[in-house]
Amino acid sequence: MTGGAGALMPTATCGLCKESFPLKSNLAVAEELARLSAYLEPSQEPGCPDPECAQWGKAVSTHPRLYQGFGNTSAGSRRFRCKRCARLFSIPTSNTPRQKRPDVNALVYRLLVNKMPMRRICETAGIGPQTLYAKLEFIAERARAFSREQESQLLQGKALPPLLLSTDRQDYLLNWGTSADRRNTRLHGVGTADNRSSYVFGMHLDYDSRLDPGDIELAALECDDYSILPPFRTFARLWLKRDWNSQQMIQRRRYGAAKKRGVAVAELDEEIQSPKWGGDDTKLPGRGMKVRDDYSIFGHLHLIAQLTAGSPHVALYMDLDPGLRAAAHTAFRERIVDGRADTFQVRINTDMTIDMKSLAVAQAKQRMARFAKERGIEPKAASRCFLEEHLSRRGFVERWQDRWMDHPSPDQGEPEKSLLHLTDRPDLTNARRADLHLWGSLHGIDRFFMVLRRRQSLLERPISSASASGRTFMGNNPYRPWVVEAVLDLLRVSYNFHHAGQDKKTPAQRLGLADRAYALEDILAGA
Repeated sequence: MTGGAGALMPTATCGLCKESFPLKSNLAVAEELARLSAYLEPSQEPGCPDPECAQWGKAVSTHPRLYQGFGNTSAGSRRFRCKRCARLFSIPTSNTPRQKRPDVNALVYRLLVNKMPMRRICETAGIGPQTLYAKLEFIAERARAFSREQESQLLQGKALPPLLLSTDRQDYLLNWGTSADRRNTRLHGVGTADNRSSYVFGMHLDYDSRLDPGDIELAALECDDYSILPPFRTFARLWLKRDWNSQQMIQRRRYGAAKKRGVAVAELDEEIQSPKWGGDDTKLPGRGMKVRDDYSIFGHLHLIAQLTAGSPHVALYMDLDPGLRAAAHTAFRERIVDGRADTFQVRINTDMTIDMKSLAVAQAKQRMARFAKERGIEPKAASRCFLEEHLSRRGFVERWQDRWMDHPSPDQGEPEKSLLHLTDRPDLTNARRADLHLWGSLHGIDRFFMVLRRRQSLLERPISSASASGRTFMGNNPYRPWVVEAVLDLLRVSYNFHHAGQDKKTPAQRLGLADRAYALEDILAGA
């Protein structure tokens, strides 16, 4: 084991292949998986609310003799008293408890997924900002409950067709809430979708809204987490303040930000406050805890592996990210060994103009047309035949880094596309390898990312201000991280179960998970 200075991760080296990899906490991965899959857990039935009571966790419906009826509340909900501790609690008789305007819930949901700014939603629905945020939280919770009802069959092993999954990441920038600290908060989302059906199996944020930063910092000091290497800490999956604000991490964040702005690497110096780096460093959320993005990726792909267990074969196409590669190979390890899963990295030239993309696609079509004419085959079979011949000449490549192959038929959305078959093995036929390369694409998850940007004003791309510091402020962007989490959840559900494509089917219908398109009212009612 090497490394591990400060907030940096220690690494280990495999004795067989000499590959180095950063160490991860298995416990932290399990904690993150539990957080991301919490929405799939059955909702707890009403019972004694006191955790210290011996009858806590025992529902009224299954243990009626433990409770005594105690009239009704002013809203009409039935009230009960625990016979053990005498605590009172009520069971709502409505799906919209404590709401004075449940009639506008569907309208608010519809406006949220159609890019209307929050202030305009308040004007249109005739509600105040506080009511809107309460309804946003309620709608997101109802969307999660609806998703649980539908996706629970996936955890029970529902048979699925072979899947072509695409995984990528997307960043979200939050505005600063006080002039005392004008740094933005940047959150990372990771999503996975099926390229054939467009069904989004998961879209998760590296943010845990359940935790209090002050409590976590105190607990970290009490257990001396700062003096322990990151993978062996009690709070290994969370960003602690001292780590986030360490000199190494500030340098890494600003170095990456400067490169994105086009500052030449040779011009960067070692000074933390160098003006060339800009003042665009980001801060941790004021409420909730930011999860280390590598653990968020691990938890996400382990959940995807569970949800897709009913598929006979999974091909996973990922963006160029070492974290995605490592997480995929741990989450799908058994299936990869059994030959029931293959993983690819996809490299796409995203710096091309529209004209350059059109030219690249036209040139690729011309090459395939010439190849088809030379071989005397149908043009539609040219790409597959071309790959088979190329793979036959190349043979099996032992070193995985040398397996890059250009896609013979890129499209306008993914020009100059190359694929790296990470899990290639000698027993695969060239025909099978050719098919897996031809199917390679990130369009499933990229399309969902595009819908997120187009249908929700809170998730628009930020635009830099005119100041030289590089700070960004967007009038529509949120201030609270939980709002981003709620919007992602309700948009994923409406995308999967409500919005139909040109074939008049939703992604859930194409996957075989639903038999009809659901209205937003149905999602809110839990139908």
